[in-house]
Amino acid sequence: LAQKALNDPDPEERASAVEELWQSEDQRQAVAILLKILHNDREGDVRRAALDGLEEMAGLAFDTLAKVVLNDPDPSLRVRAVELIGQRGERGRKLVDFLKRVVKTDKDEDVRQAAMELLEEMNP
Repeated sequence: LAQKALNDPDPEERASAVEELWQSEDQRQAVAILLKILHNDREGDVRRAALDGLEEMAGLAFDTLAKVVLNDPDPSLRVRAVELIGQRGERGRKLVDFLKRVVKTDKDEDVRQAAMELLEEMNP
C-alpha cells in the first residue's frame, strides 16, 4: 500500500492508496508516508488527500501547515492549510506575523483572502 501511494504512475491510484493509509494499523508508519507524500508528490489531489489524512489521523503541527502554505504550488491546498491553521484555535504573535506575511507575499488572491479572514477572526 505504501509503495502504491508513493510510486503508482496514476495520480488517482496514489490518492486512493493515500486514503487507505488513513485506516492503517500502523499509524506511525502511515503518518511518515503521508508526510513524505504531502511534501513531494507532484499532483495536488494526491497532496490534498495526504493533508486531509494527516489532519484526520493525528492533527498537524503548525510548522507542517505553514510549510504547505508557503511552499505548495497548488493555491487550493494552501487555502486548505490556512483553514486548518484557523481550526487549531491557536493564537499569538507567531501566528499573526505568519498570516501577515502570507497576506503580503502570496501570489494567489484566494490564499491572501483566507489569511486575511483568519486575521480578522483573531482580532474582531
